[in-house]
Amino acid sequence: METKRRPLVSLTLRSDCKSEDIVFRFWNGDEFVCDSYYLCIDSDYEARWKDQLWPVYQRLIVRDLLVQWRNHIGALPDGDAITLPFDLSDQCSTFLRCRREGDVAFLSIIGSLFEGWGVRVSDISDVIRDPAVLRGVQIPAEHAALLLDLVADLDSIIASLA
Repeated sequence: METKRRPLVSLTLRSDCKSEDIVFRFWNGDEFVCDSYYLCIDSDYEARWKDQLWPVYQRLIVRDLLVQWRNHIGALPDGDAITLPFDLSDQCSTFLRCRREGDVAFLSIIGSLFEGWGVRVSDISDVIRDPAVLRGVQIPAEHAALLLDLVADLDSIIASLA
């Protein structure tokens, strides 16, 4: 009997009268309840989806962010690493760090003093290799996983948000 693999990344969107949260869950059981404020204040998104109501607006933004993650992971050269933003706050942010070695992704979750307002969520190209994200950060133990499994998990989330 085959055992179902635990997703490397999954998420839940919560929207109630008190908050608009995105709950990210990772391979190790870590769960991050992220306020969607910094994701939603991007002027490009405001122009693109100005007529969308909440929570459709939130879903479109999260979907776009994860499509960017997937595209950057897919284009990641062997031996290189990127930091993918997901929990943005006033004085610190949290990133998924992905380092590629052949068909294996080495993943770690890092906290950074990088301020959330410094991330242009509609185009994360500038932040994924910004040395300021890693300034003063000690990279925690990495989790090795097949790159194809990470991409499959992202594809599944993206499809669920369509």
